[in-house]
Amino acid sequence: MRSSIGVDHWHVPCTLQALLLTAQSRGLQLYAVKEDAGVIRVCVPLHQRNTFRQCFPQATLVHTSGVAGFVLRNLRLPSRILSLLVFVSIWLLLSQFVFTVEIVGDSTVNKETIDDLIEQHYGEGPFFALQEETVEAMLEEELASSLAWTEADRVGSHLTIRFTSRRSQETETIGDADLIAQRDGVIAGFDLSYGNKCVNINDVVKKGDVLVSSSMLDSLNREKHLLVKGRVFAYTWETVEVSCKSDGLPQPFQFFRLLLAARAQVSEDFLKDDRIERENILQFEENAGTIRMKIHYTVYRDISSPV
Repeated sequence: MRSSIGVDHWHVPCTLQALLLTAQSRGLQLYAVKEDAGVIRVCVPLHQRNTFRQCFPQATLVHTSGVAGFVLRNLRLPSRILSLLVFVSIWLLLSQFVFTVEIVGDSTVNKETIDDLIEQHYGEGPFFALQEETVEAMLEEELASSLAWTEADRVGSHLTIRFTSRRSQETETIGDADLIAQRDGVIAGFDLSYGNKCVNINDVVKKGDVLVSSSMLDSLNREKHLLVKGRVFAYTWETVEVSCKSDGLPQPFQFFRLLLAARAQVSEDFLKDDRIERENILQFEENAGTIRMKIHYTVYRDISSPV
Protein backbone atom coordinates (compact mmCIF):
# COMPACT_ATOMS: atom_id res chain seq x y z
CA MET A 1 0.00 0.00 0.00
CA ARG A 2 1.20 3.50 -0.82
CA SER A 3 0.02 4.73 2.58
CA SER A 4 2.76 2.59 4.17
CA ILE A 5 5.36 4.96 2.68
CA GLY A 6 4.08 7.80 4.83
CA VAL A 7 0.97 9.67 6.02
CA ASP A 8 0.36 13.35 6.69
CA HIS A 9 -1.24 14.43 9.98
CA TRP A 10 -3.63 17.36 9.48
CA HIS A 11 -5.72 19.73 11.62
CA VAL A 12 -8.80 20.76 9.66
CA PRO A 13 -11.15 23.52 10.97
CA CYS A 14 -14.42 22.15 9.58
CA THR A 15 -17.26 19.86 10.53
CA LEU A 16 -16.92 16.11 10.43
CA GLN A 17 -19.78 15.84 7.93
CA ALA A 18 -18.12 18.28 5.52
CA LEU A 19 -14.86 16.39 5.76
CA LEU A 20 -16.46 13.02 5.04
CA LEU A 21 -18.55 14.30 2.12
CA THR A 22 -15.55 15.97 0.48
CA ALA A 23 -13.40 12.87 1.03
CA GLN A 24 -16.03 10.67 -0.57
CA SER A 25 -16.42 12.92 -3.61
CA ARG A 26 -12.65 13.32 -4.18
CA GLY A 27 -11.63 9.74 -3.32
CA LEU A 28 -9.52 10.69 -0.31
CA GLN A 29 -8.30 8.02 2.10
CA LEU A 30 -8.78 9.06 5.73
CA TYR A 31 -7.25 7.45 8.81
CA ALA A 32 -7.53 8.07 12.57
CA VAL A 33 -10.24 10.73 12.26
CA LYS A 34 -10.89 12.56 15.54
CA GLU A 35 -12.93 15.67 16.32
CA ASP A 36 -11.72 17.97 19.08
CA ALA A 37 -13.18 21.43 19.83
CA GLY A 38 -14.30 22.11 16.28
CA VAL A 39 -11.02 20.92 14.75
CA ILE A 40 -10.75 17.62 12.94
CA ARG A 41 -7.54 15.62 13.36
CA VAL A 42 -7.03 13.29 10.41
CA CYS A 43 -4.30 11.30 8.68
CA VAL A 44 -4.07 11.26 4.87
CA PRO A 45 -1.63 9.27 2.67
CA LEU A 46 1.34 11.27 1.47
CA HIS A 47 0.51 10.83 -2.21
CA GLN A 48 -2.84 12.62 -1.66
CA ARG A 49 -1.30 15.72 -0.04
CA ASN A 50 -1.93 18.06 -2.97
CA THR A 51 -5.52 16.89 -3.43
CA PHE A 52 -6.25 17.31 0.29
CA ARG A 53 -4.69 20.80 0.34
CA GLN A 54 -6.87 21.84 -2.62
CA CYS A 55 -10.01 20.58 -0.86
CA PHE A 56 -9.10 22.12 2.51
CA PRO A 57 -6.83 25.17 1.97
CA GLN A 58 -7.40 26.20 5.57
CA ALA A 59 -6.02 22.91 6.92
CA THR A 60 -2.72 22.85 8.81
CA LEU A 61 -0.09 20.15 8.18
CA VAL A 62 1.23 19.07 11.59
CA HIS A 63 3.83 16.48 10.57
CA THR A 64 4.49 13.48 8.34
CA SER A 65 5.05 10.00 9.76
CA GLY A 66 6.37 6.77 8.23
CA VAL A 67 9.41 6.26 6.01
CA ALA A 68 8.78 9.43 4.00
CA GLY A 69 8.47 11.47 7.18
CA PHE A 70 11.74 10.10 8.51
CA VAL A 71 13.53 10.97 5.26
CA LEU A 72 12.02 14.45 5.00
CA ARG A 73 12.84 15.30 8.60
CA ASN A 74 16.45 14.21 8.21
CA LEU A 75 16.92 16.03 4.92
CA ARG A 76 16.08 19.29 6.66
CA LEU A 77 19.29 18.97 8.69
CA PRO A 78 22.44 20.15 6.83
CA SER A 79 24.63 17.76 8.81
CA ARG A 80 22.54 14.78 7.68
CA ILE A 81 22.69 15.88 4.04
CA LEU A 82 26.46 16.28 4.31
CA SER A 83 26.78 12.81 5.89
CA LEU A 84 24.70 11.30 3.09
CA LEU A 85 26.84 12.96 0.40
CA VAL A 86 30.04 11.78 2.09
CA PHE A 87 28.68 8.23 2.34
CA VAL A 88 27.67 8.14 -1.33
CA SER A 89 31.03 9.58 -2.41
CA ILE A 90 33.00 7.03 -0.37
CA TRP A 91 30.81 4.19 -1.63
CA LEU A 92 31.27 5.24 -5.27
CA LEU A 93 35.03 5.55 -4.76
CA LEU A 94 35.47 2.19 -3.04
CA SER A 95 33.26 0.43 -5.59
CA GLN A 96 35.92 1.20 -8.21
CA PHE A 97 38.50 -0.90 -6.35
CA VAL A 98 39.13 -4.64 -6.40
CA PHE A 99 40.20 -5.68 -2.90
CA THR A 100 40.37 -9.47 -3.26
CA VAL A 101 41.49 -11.69 -6.15
CA GLU A 102 40.67 -15.40 -6.11
CA ILE A 103 42.44 -17.71 -8.58
CA VAL A 104 40.78 -21.07 -9.25
CA GLY A 105 42.30 -23.70 -11.52
CA ASP A 106 43.95 -27.08 -11.97
CA SER A 107 47.63 -26.11 -11.59
CA THR A 108 49.42 -24.62 -8.59
CA VAL A 109 52.26 -23.46 -10.85
CA ASN A 110 49.88 -21.56 -13.12
CA LYS A 111 48.12 -20.05 -10.11
CA GLU A 112 51.42 -18.63 -8.89
CA THR A 113 52.25 -17.44 -12.41
CA ILE A 114 48.92 -15.63 -12.73
CA ASP A 115 49.40 -14.07 -9.31
CA ASP A 116 52.86 -12.82 -10.33
CA LEU A 117 51.54 -11.45 -13.64
CA ILE A 118 48.77 -9.51 -11.90
CA GLU A 119 51.30 -7.95 -9.52
CA GLN A 120 53.66 -7.24 -12.43
CA HIS A 121 50.98 -5.53 -14.57
CA TYR A 122 48.80 -3.88 -11.94
CA GLY A 123 50.98 -3.65 -8.84
CA GLU A 124 49.92 -4.67 -5.35
CA GLY A 125 46.26 -4.51 -4.37
CA PRO A 126 43.83 -2.99 -3.96
CA PHE A 127 43.44 -2.45 -7.71
CA PHE A 128 41.65 0.62 -9.05
CA ALA A 129 39.18 0.25 -11.96
CA LEU A 130 40.41 -3.26 -12.81
CA GLN A 131 38.06 -4.81 -15.38
CA GLU A 132 37.66 -8.53 -16.06
CA GLU A 133 38.01 -8.02 -19.84
CA THR A 134 41.43 -6.43 -19.31
CA VAL A 135 42.60 -9.31 -17.12
CA GLU A 136 41.36 -11.95 -19.58
CA ALA A 137 43.12 -10.23 -22.50
CA MET A 138 46.36 -9.99 -20.51
CA LEU A 139 46.29 -13.67 -19.52
CA GLU A 140 45.48 -14.81 -23.06
CA GLU A 141 48.42 -12.80 -24.36
CA GLU A 142 50.92 -13.79 -21.68
CA LEU A 143 49.92 -17.43 -21.07
CA ALA A 144 48.52 -18.56 -24.41
CA SER A 145 50.81 -21.60 -24.44
CA SER A 146 50.06 -22.57 -20.83
CA LEU A 147 46.32 -22.04 -20.43
CA ALA A 148 43.60 -23.73 -22.45
CA TRP A 149 40.79 -21.59 -21.05
CA THR A 150 40.53 -18.51 -18.84
CA GLU A 151 37.65 -16.54 -17.38
CA ALA A 152 37.60 -13.49 -15.11
CA ASP A 153 34.47 -12.54 -13.24
CA ARG A 154 34.12 -9.45 -11.05
CA VAL A 155 31.38 -9.15 -8.44
CA GLY A 156 31.58 -5.92 -6.47
CA SER A 157 35.13 -5.63 -5.13
CA HIS A 158 35.94 -9.33 -5.60
CA LEU A 159 37.61 -10.68 -8.75
CA THR A 160 37.58 -14.41 -9.52
CA ILE A 161 39.93 -15.85 -12.16
CA ARG A 162 39.25 -19.40 -13.37
CA PHE A 163 41.46 -21.37 -15.74
CA THR A 164 42.34 -24.78 -17.10
CA SER A 165 45.87 -25.64 -18.20
CA ARG A 166 47.06 -27.08 -21.47
CA ARG A 167 49.91 -29.50 -22.05
CA SER A 168 52.95 -27.93 -23.60
CA GLN A 169 54.03 -29.07 -27.03
CA GLU A 170 57.59 -29.83 -28.01
CA THR A 171 59.27 -27.71 -30.66
CA GLU A 172 58.20 -28.69 -34.16
CA THR A 173 60.85 -30.47 -36.20
CA ILE A 174 61.20 -31.30 -39.87
CA GLY A 175 60.68 -34.99 -40.56
CA ASP A 176 60.16 -37.41 -43.42
CA ALA A 177 57.07 -39.19 -42.08
CA ASP A 178 53.45 -38.60 -43.07
CA LEU A 179 51.17 -36.69 -40.71
CA ILE A 180 48.51 -39.17 -39.62
CA ALA A 181 45.15 -38.35 -38.03
CA GLN A 182 45.28 -39.27 -34.35
CA ARG A 183 41.47 -39.11 -33.98
CA ASP A 184 38.24 -38.59 -35.92
CA GLY A 185 37.24 -35.05 -36.82
CA VAL A 186 36.39 -32.40 -39.42
CA ILE A 187 39.37 -30.52 -40.85
CA ALA A 188 39.37 -26.91 -39.61
CA GLY A 189 42.81 -25.51 -40.53
CA PHE A 190 46.48 -26.02 -41.36
CA ASP A 191 49.78 -24.76 -39.99
CA LEU A 192 51.96 -26.37 -42.65
CA SER A 193 55.45 -25.44 -43.81
CA TYR A 194 56.41 -28.56 -45.82
CA GLY A 195 54.50 -31.54 -47.16
CA ASN A 196 51.77 -32.57 -49.57
CA LYS A 197 48.27 -31.89 -48.23
CA CYS A 198 45.94 -34.84 -48.71
CA VAL A 199 42.81 -33.29 -47.17
CA ASN A 200 40.98 -29.98 -47.37
CA ILE A 201 39.00 -27.76 -45.00
CA ASN A 202 35.66 -29.35 -43.94
CA ASP A 203 36.77 -32.86 -44.96
CA VAL A 204 35.70 -35.60 -42.56
CA VAL A 205 38.66 -37.73 -41.50
CA LYS A 206 39.00 -40.90 -39.47
CA LYS A 207 41.76 -41.94 -37.12
CA GLY A 208 44.64 -43.32 -39.19
CA ASP A 209 43.95 -41.29 -42.35
CA VAL A 210 46.93 -39.59 -44.03
CA LEU A 211 46.60 -35.82 -43.62
CA VAL A 212 49.92 -34.65 -45.07
CA SER A 213 52.02 -36.96 -47.23
CA SER A 214 55.80 -37.07 -47.52
CA SER A 215 55.62 -37.96 -51.21
CA MET A 216 54.08 -36.51 -54.36
CA LEU A 217 54.16 -37.06 -58.12
CA ASP A 218 56.05 -34.63 -60.34
CA SER A 219 55.07 -33.56 -63.86
CA LEU A 220 56.59 -36.76 -65.25
CA ASN A 221 54.50 -38.87 -62.89
CA ARG A 222 57.55 -39.81 -60.84
CA GLU A 223 57.27 -40.05 -57.06
CA LYS A 224 59.33 -37.54 -55.13
CA HIS A 225 60.08 -37.62 -51.45
CA LEU A 226 59.27 -34.50 -49.38
CA LEU A 227 60.11 -33.28 -45.95
CA VAL A 228 57.16 -32.70 -43.68
CA LYS A 229 56.71 -30.00 -41.09
CA GLY A 230 53.49 -28.60 -39.63
CA ARG A 231 50.22 -29.36 -37.96
CA VAL A 232 46.66 -30.08 -39.03
CA PHE A 233 43.73 -28.87 -36.92
CA ALA A 234 40.22 -30.30 -36.81
CA TYR A 235 36.99 -29.99 -34.90
CA THR A 236 36.46 -33.01 -32.66
CA TRP A 237 33.67 -33.92 -30.29
CA GLU A 238 33.81 -35.44 -26.85
CA THR A 239 31.30 -36.09 -24.07
CA VAL A 240 32.63 -35.87 -20.53
CA GLU A 241 30.91 -37.16 -17.40
CA VAL A 242 32.05 -36.10 -13.93
CA SER A 243 30.56 -36.68 -10.49
CA CYS A 244 31.17 -35.96 -6.82
CA LYS A 245 29.54 -36.63 -3.48
CA SER A 246 27.11 -33.97 -2.27
CA ASP A 247 28.79 -32.24 0.67
CA GLY A 248 26.14 -29.66 1.54
CA LEU A 249 27.69 -26.79 -0.41
CA PRO A 250 25.26 -24.51 -2.30
CA GLN A 251 24.36 -25.88 -5.71
CA PRO A 252 26.14 -23.10 -7.69
CA PHE A 253 29.46 -24.01 -5.99
CA GLN A 254 28.97 -27.70 -6.78
CA PHE A 255 28.07 -26.79 -10.37
CA PHE A 256 31.27 -24.80 -10.94
CA ARG A 257 33.38 -27.42 -9.18
CA LEU A 258 32.17 -30.11 -11.57
CA LEU A 259 32.40 -27.74 -14.53
CA LEU A 260 36.07 -27.04 -13.80
CA ALA A 261 36.72 -30.75 -13.34
CA ALA A 262 35.14 -31.49 -16.74
CA ARG A 263 37.19 -28.76 -18.43
CA ALA A 264 40.35 -30.09 -16.83
CA GLN A 265 39.53 -33.59 -18.06
CA VAL A 266 38.79 -32.60 -21.64
CA SER A 267 41.88 -30.39 -21.83
CA GLU A 268 44.37 -32.71 -20.12
CA ASP A 269 45.87 -33.77 -23.46
CA PHE A 270 45.70 -30.36 -25.15
CA LEU A 271 48.64 -29.32 -27.28
CA LYS A 272 49.68 -25.85 -28.36
CA ASP A 273 46.77 -23.78 -29.80
CA ASP A 274 44.14 -26.38 -28.87
CA ARG A 275 41.00 -24.85 -27.40
CA ILE A 276 37.41 -25.51 -26.40
CA GLU A 277 35.06 -24.15 -29.06
CA ARG A 278 31.69 -25.01 -27.54
CA GLU A 279 30.44 -26.39 -24.25
CA ASN A 280 26.92 -27.84 -24.00
CA ILE A 281 25.73 -29.04 -20.61
CA LEU A 282 23.53 -32.10 -21.15
CA GLN A 283 22.87 -33.13 -17.55
CA PHE A 284 23.27 -31.80 -14.03
CA GLU A 285 21.46 -33.77 -11.35
CA GLU A 286 21.73 -35.11 -7.83
CA ASN A 287 20.73 -38.69 -7.07
CA ALA A 288 21.32 -40.70 -3.89
CA GLY A 289 23.83 -38.19 -2.55
CA THR A 290 25.88 -38.07 -5.76
CA ILE A 291 25.93 -35.11 -8.14
CA ARG A 292 26.53 -35.89 -11.80
CA MET A 293 27.26 -33.63 -14.74
CA LYS A 294 27.47 -34.56 -18.42
CA ILE A 295 28.90 -32.07 -20.93
CA HIS A 296 29.32 -32.31 -24.70
CA TYR A 297 32.42 -30.47 -25.99
CA THR A 298 33.34 -29.24 -29.44
CA VAL A 299 37.13 -28.90 -29.50
CA TYR A 300 39.48 -27.26 -31.97
CA ARG A 301 42.65 -29.30 -31.75
CA ASP A 302 45.80 -30.54 -33.43
CA ILE A 303 44.98 -34.06 -34.65
CA SER A 304 48.28 -34.63 -36.48
CA SER A 305 50.64 -34.70 -33.50
CA PRO A 306 50.80 -37.73 -31.22
CA VAL A 307 49.88 -37.01 -27.61
